Amino acid sequence: MKDSNFLKEMNARHMWHPMTHPAESLSNPPKIVTGASGTTITDIDGHQVVDAVGGLWNMNLGASCQPIKNAIPAQLEHLLYYNIFRGIRNDVSIGLSTILAESFNPDGLSRAIYTSVGSGSVETALRLAGPCLAALEEEIAFQGPGTMAAFIMEPILGAPVIGQ
Repeated sequence: MKDSNFLKEMNARHMWHPMTHPAESLSNPPKIVTGASGTTITDIDGHQVVDAVGGLWNMNLGASCQPIKNAIPAQLEHLLYYNIFRGIRNDVSIGLSTILAESFNPDGLSRAIYTSVGSGSVETALRLAGPCLAALEEEIAFQGPGTMAAFIMEPILGAPVIGQ
């Protein structure tokens, strides 16, 4: 890794930061996180704070969670990856689906759908929504199909941080 002076100097020069105008990143460089443990992150200057957003919602068990760290090499030895498309499953996806179904059964949910990115999740939800889409169809008809160039929807802008 480069030294802290290099990282601070190059912080916003060659990378656009999401949801920030490039000029803003140059005039007010983003924080540089260099470490994490549990629910605490450490910046390049050694300051520590609680990671209140869980690494942007994907670290809800905390960083360096020992059970997860132990499971990764074991899974790599077992089966790194295999898709679950068109009639193929793998043992891990079936096992996790069962755990999820049991956990969420009281809420009336009994199946899991695996996706790899947010847009895939949204597209899958739209395909399953069917009649939820009636309001969208009515709005397009009301506005006139010729008035729309595109429709982009992000139904969930955040997620709760569990376990922190």
